[in-house]
Amino acid sequence: MVEKQFSESLLNNLPGIFYLISRAGKILRWNAKFEAVTDRPAEEMAQISPIDLFEGEDKPAIASAIERVFTHGQVQVEGQLVSKAGQSMPYQFSGEKIMVDGAPCLLGIGVDVSKLKQSELKLIESEEKLGLALNGADAGLWSWNVKTGEDVLDERWCGILGYRQAEVTQEISSWENMMHPDDKERIMDVVYKHLEDETNEYNHEYRLKCKNGDWKWVQALGKIVERDINGEPVRMAGIILDIAERKETEAELEQHKQQLEHLVLERTRELEIKNADLDKAMKVFVGREIKIIELEKRIKALQSK
Repeated sequence: MVEKQFSESLLNNLPGIFYLISRAGKILRWNAKFEAVTDRPAEEMAQISPIDLFEGEDKPAIASAIERVFTHGQVQVEGQLVSKAGQSMPYQFSGEKIMVDGAPCLLGIGVDVSKLKQSELKLIESEEKLGLALNGADAGLWSWNVKTGEDVLDERWCGILGYRQAEVTQEISSWENMMHPDDKERIMDVVYKHLEDETNEYNHEYRLKCKNGDWKWVQALGKIVERDINGEPVRMAGIILDIAERKETEAELEQHKQQLEHLVLERTRELEIKNADLDKAMKVFVGREIKIIELEKRIKALQSK
């Protein structure tokens, strides 16, 4: 009884939904969170198939994922879990094949990835904003004379870094001195490769130092726009875009992914430990049953004498 209560407490305190599914597609065991999320009582959970909790294209995808667990051992898949009221919730599901009473079953957990999806949408929105910027909206313009070193930086280019145009010397050295030490060698290399061979695209991200001392991520795009009579580059021109917000979104998304991966790994390990404990308990139980059977046989043998 104590072990059962401990087991129930463990499952109900998992951050996600827990499920144990038979080869025939019957949900054998689940935790309270699974009932709460889907808004289905225990009596109903015992009667439905896991596929009933999905709609549209997710149905065959989930069915295929379940089958892969039994044929390949484990799987991870995303899908929209649907509540009884019709509310869809994005979940990442993991499943692993285990043996229960000699029969193959799917043991797994599902984690709500709503926040992760919101971060992905923010990233998409940021990229859409970037697309608008590439069409000329809010871009800082630059024009570099390769021969003289003059580098004309417009008002917006300087404003992205918190400067007024009059505060920035219009020379290539100003740009070089603003570049982050960890980025400088890489970016200078791609600049000169572009000058040597125009097919080497100049479209790169790096950090520049702002007036207040902060480092800001920018995306720079440019190309050779003028050559001399010998075909040598004379002038490069292009734009820079402020991508600090996008970088923050990407970092947040990466953090969410790492947290999710850690959570899935951590819960999987806990379930593996619990499964091992259950296997040990089962072996002890079976051993006791065998001893009882042998004892009953001896008693019957004595009674027959």
